[in-house]
Amino acid sequence: MTGERAVQRHHVYFSRLSVKLTVMVDRPHTMLVNAERMPLRILRCARNSLWPWWHLQGCRPAGWLLYANDIDGASVSRTGRRHPLLGGHTVFFPPGIEYDTRPGPDTHQVWTEFDIPGLPTGLPTEPTDIGNDPCLAAITKELHRRMILDQVSDDPVILNLAHAWIRLAMARLISRLPAAAIDNWTGIASDPLQNAIDIIERELSTPLYITDLARRCAMGPQWFTKKFRVRFGKSPAQYLVDRRVAVAAQRLVHDVADVDRVAESCGFTDRSHFTRAFTKRMGQSPGRYRDEALRRFRGG
Repeated sequence: MTGERAVQRHHVYFSRLSVKLTVMVDRPHTMLVNAERMPLRILRCARNSLWPWWHLQGCRPAGWLLYANDIDGASVSRTGRRHPLLGGHTVFFPPGIEYDTRPGPDTHQVWTEFDIPGLPTGLPTEPTDIGNDPCLAAITKELHRRMILDQVSDDPVILNLAHAWIRLAMARLISRLPAAAIDNWTGIASDPLQNAIDIIERELSTPLYITDLARRCAMGPQWFTKKFRVRFGKSPAQYLVDRRVAVAAQRLVHDVADVDRVAESCGFTDRSHFTRAFTKRMGQSPGRYRDEALRRFRGG
């Protein structure tokens, strides 16, 4: 009897477990989210004293940027409008925009440049102060405390803090999006269009065609192009060239390869094609962009 009762108890237990698992599988709002759908790559993270050298003209970041100063005083200017950099505030800069800088006395800044491919439309296109956010301020205060002045950091503790800073700042920006733009973000984890973004990032140096991208997203070319334009605000062809230029700009600044090697690694057929596409989007030739960016990093 003991054995039979044990079998019965196990049968009841597994029957109940089966019901629980069935409910979990059938629940309509249960979804596994792939965090790598918004992969983050930190290009550079540093802490600098801005006084008195930070008089820069025509800055054009290769990636997204976050600035956080310890005190008020410094500012940036874009299209005639001044944007103050307030102490303890995180300020967001989209890639590719042009701006000038002005230092403040005894001001120190932590900053990070990063890349997240495949972000939908809706993020600010101008410098944006995220505000006096206590969580962001706590992270940047810790970065100020830990980081060595005027030195790019590869310390894993600091890079993890920078990762948290970026993710939280992005969360704050996404939470401000209008309702019409939110739909483009809520489906990012499961949208088949992300397959195209992943393919572009993996195969940036190879020829890519709309028909192939559409097929690998299980869509027809016309429907794929329409959906892509709604989510990303541009056609797949425009997005591909923009990503090639963006990654090339990052490599020009952060890698030591020559310009021809950078062009080839980003899928440009020759130097002249690369120069035309790069100059159209970044306002400078690749060689000049590299020279000026490295001069700024040296503080001269």
